[in-house]
Amino acid sequence: MQGYDAAKLVLDAVRKGAASGEAVRDHLLTQPDLPSLAGPAAFGPDGTLHRPLFLIQIKRGRFIQVN
Repeated sequence: MQGYDAAKLVLDAVRKGAASGEAVRDHLLTQPDLPSLAGPAAFGPDGTLHRPLFLIQIKRGRFIQVN
């Protein structure tokens, strides 16, 4: 899931004109609401990713989010 999110975010930045690693970083740092499989995410000024964390448990063959 994290690999998919990372690849998607980088590809989106490239599609919007980022042509270098620095440009991708700058693009990601300026986006307040990045879409991810785990919910909205954003990078803080120090480069730390902020997004909701949750646990998933499997019960009787179904994925259940643990609150």
